[in-house]
Amino acid sequence: MIKLLAVAGTAAALCLAAPTAAFASGADQSLAQGAVTELVSGGNWHVSFDIQDRARGGNSSIMVHNRVEDFSFNGALCSGIYRDPIHRGTSVYAVGRRTSYRGSGADREPFYAFKIHQNGPSSADYSWVDVGLSSMNAAHGACADPARTLSAAYYPLASAHVTFHPGRHHH
Repeated sequence: MIKLLAVAGTAAALCLAAPTAAFASGADQSLAQGAVTELVSGGNWHVSFDIQDRARGGNSSIMVHNRVEDFSFNGALCSGIYRDPIHRGTSVYAVGRRTSYRGSGADREPFYAFKIHQNGPSSADYSWVDVGLSSMNAAHGACADPARTLSAAYYPLASAHVTFHPGRHHH
């Protein structure tokens, strides 16, 4: 069971065993979508996401739940795919502004990034929610060179239900 914030800001509980219909609306622009559980010391993080190709008008959304907080953010600043210099292969990412927050954690940043590493045609092995983007400059830096700025850290995944569409990205 993964807790997510509903649009109105109230807590809702959804079971995400697979990508949901809520993520299907922009499927033609989707680069990756689904749900993962990151193995994080101090309590696992549950992330559901739909990363859209911003260059094609997509609107990404990322929702996070951990032991002490729920928050969401979008990929309005940038999103895309890069060749990962640490794990090789493809990573999909999104960077954007916080859209909601509830809890008592220390992660109330104005901007966040999320990246997920593809492992095979329809699975993932690592992901990361960057909660250190405390300024617009930091967020733009992450967008300017995601392969360098977003590649330093990853969390292994306890579970992943992910669909990748990397062929839909164009350069």
